[in-house]
Amino acid sequence: MTSTDLLARSPDWSLRAEPGEPSKYDDITAFVERDGKNQRLELNISGAKCAACLAKIEKSVSSLEGVSEARLNLSTGRLAVAWSGPLPAPTIAETVEGLGYGVSA
Repeated sequence: MTSTDLLARSPDWSLRAEPGEPSKYDDITAFVERDGKNQRLELNISGAKCAACLAKIEKSVSSLEGVSEARLNLSTGRLAVAWSGPLPAPTIAETVEGLGYGVSA
C-alpha cells in the first residue's frame, strides 16, 4: 500500500497520530491571506521535479474539503492554494509532506 493510498483512507488526509495533536506546521497559519471566508496560502515545495509530481500534489490538495484551487509551479517550487471553510492550513502542508515532498512557508 502506498502513502497515497493511506492518505486517501484518512478522513483529513493528515499524518497526525491523533486528531487535535499539534502539527509541526502550525506556524504556517501566519502566512495565510484572508479575505472574508476565502483563504490563500503559498508554500515552497521541494522534491517535485516532473509533471507526475505536479499532478499528484495538485490532485491531493485539491481533494481537501473547501479547496477551490491548488497550483504548483515547478519552476519556482511554489504551491498556491485557495480555499474557503474550516480547513486548517497545516493540513495542506501535512498532505504534501505525506506524499513525500518537503514543505516550508
